[in-house]
Amino acid sequence: MSTLSLPSGRYQPSAFDALITRAQRAFVRSVQGLWAQLSNPPSSFGPEPRNAQELLEYAWRIEASQPSYAADLRGAALRHLGDQDLQNR
Repeated sequence: MSTLSLPSGRYQPSAFDALITRAQRAFVRSVQGLWAQLSNPPSSFGPEPRNAQELLEYAWRIEASQPSYAADLRGAALRHLGDQDLQNR
């Protein structure tokens, strides 16, 4: 049976290990910051719509950059307006 003898005292990482650790922490912080920005982008299309008419206007504003999403929004707003018309009869 063999024995492994370890030096007593505190482990001191090498300068290279310390550099790698600092680089990893900086990378993680930058990725977290990027993720935070992408998950909460500032709205460049104005305030959030609160009713069907505002939703239609919002759909027209985003038509150029997101045509498929705008079509979905218009469909939902028109369907809602149609449901309201049926309820008022």
